[in-house]
Amino acid sequence: MKWELYSKNIIKPLLATRAPHLNARHYDAAASVFPFRNNPYVVNKLIDWSNVPRDPIFRLTFPQPGMLKADQLESMLSAIDTTEMCNHISERIKRNFVVGRASSIREDLNAHPGGQKEENVPKLEGRDVLGIQHKYSETVLFFPAEVRSSLAL
Repeated sequence: MKWELYSKNIIKPLLATRAPHLNARHYDAAASVFPFRNNPYVVNKLIDWSNVPRDPIFRLTFPQPGMLKADQLESMLSAIDTTEMCNHISERIKRNFVVGRASSIREDLNAHPGGQKEENVPKLEGRDVLGIQHKYSETVLFFPAEVRSSLAL
């Protein structure tokens, strides 16, 4: 079987055929803000499309509109609608406009609530151990990007 990767551009046509009762525009807007990658096996074999949007695999693998505040969702929808109405503007400019709006929304989201980046960093000989969080008694979280950059120092 050939490996195939699905990205954001599949959301609207996929939901139109598999889950027409959902507002595909809202899922498309959420996927503009949050990363979305999927594959045919998950989409065709693991998701119970008769149970969408409650299907757990669907909820885990598709960005959910409810992950955004109402005003953030409306802002993203407005940006997408604006670019779709402007036929005289290049695709690159349209994409940059949508990406810019998504970036500003992402900046407002708090990926690290409650000071977890400061409070859950373990120390070794008095120095912070970068790329690791120890916030649960039996679990250590590793963040490879931080480890990679700290090893390069």
